[in-house]
Amino acid sequence: MSEHLQLVLLILLSQVSYIIGEFFFKHAMSDPKGWRKRLPTLVAGFVGVTLSFFMWLGLLDKADLSYLFPFQTLNVVVITLGAAIILKEKLTVPLIAGMLLIGAGAALVFGS
Repeated sequence: MSEHLQLVLLILLSQVSYIIGEFFFKHAMSDPKGWRKRLPTLVAGFVGVTLSFFMWLGLLDKADLSYLFPFQTLNVVVITLGAAIILKEKLTVPLIAGMLLIGAGAALVFGS
């Protein structure tokens, strides 16, 4: 496997870990049960976000920030779509327009 492909896979793993952590946080905070019942889900969220953070630090050592950051900005798009699909949150026209602009901007930066 090429070094470039390994880098891209690590970036994607970092972003997926972050996104999963955020969904665990949302699930925990939406749960009407008591604090102790929420704790395992909150811990899972912390684990996901923390793994992502440390992977990101390692990635910053391996690649330029201008190469890495477009992947980070795509989190907004993926989380918003995931919230609509998984959490049944409503997508509005301005929200969709914003996601498209973010995606287009990330593509422009990534392609340069």
